[in-house]
Amino acid sequence: MTREKFIPSPDGEGMVYKTGDRVMMDLSGYLYFLNRFDHQVKVGFRIELGEIETALNTCEEI
Repeated sequence: MTREKFIPSPDGEGMVYKTGDRVMMDLSGYLYFLNRFDHQVKVGFRIELGEIETALNTCEEI
């Protein structure tokens, strides 16, 4: 799985890490974060939303 996250760099000089973040680059090269390709959120560390959903489904109060 880790191997899938590394792809050839656009300049052909080595590899880059595919983060899962969806960004847009403006003409000056500035990156704007848009969202994620997967179902993770980051609150200091990455969390899979499916894990939260599973935990909440075990609570009778919800």
